Amino acid sequence: MWIFIVVYLAIGVVSVLRDLSQPIINRPLYLGRRETRLTGMISKVLLWPISLRLPRNRSHSEKGTSHRIEVNASEEVVDLYNQGTIASSKGQYERAIELFTQALDQDPEFVPAYMNRGNAYNKLSAPIADTRLSGEQLDKAISDYSKATQIDPTNGQAFYYRAWAKYIKGSYRESLLDLQHARSLGYADIDYNLEQTVMRFVEKNL
Repeated sequence: MWIFIVVYLAIGVVSVLRDLSQPIINRPLYLGRRETRLTGMISKVLLWPISLRLPRNRSHSEKGTSHRIEVNASEEVVDLYNQGTIASSKGQYERAIELFTQALDQDPEFVPAYMNRGNAYNKLSAPIADTRLSGEQLDKAISDYSKATQIDPTNGQAFYYRAWAKYIKGSYRESLLDLQHARSLGYADIDYNLEQTVMRFVEKNL
């Protein structure tokens, strides 16, 4: 029993150290918080088997890929992207947008930056009382997701994210089409309640 525990913890430590050696963009264990905190490190050591089930970012040739990672992206672009994901995880969405934009200025084909900048715009739209301003943020999010689908038409997650944004905006028929397309690409993490709600709205407006 003790041998099993020691081996389990040893594998956990090795997994965390290996994870920390990767940029955030390729970390299955990255939880969007300060990784130097003792509690966070302990959690990662204890929960290392989860990393075996969490999908790493895959190449665009895989079915239903979540993001296409450009293997030729410069270190500066990846660093800006990583800083953007950290800012976003802290709720600093405007700062995250700036960083993702800087990354895209250097590499306009970097799909993950479009995806996450779109997410940041989406988050910004939520607390805005002014409907017009909220709509502008949603439009920017949809534009970024659309750009991601143009660069990587096999990116099911991009279609799914765009479906969410279109649903929030009230474009239910377009949202349903994106959901169906995401599923056809093999993207499996589609929210059942979202899909059913969108279908009801579409049927109601027939």
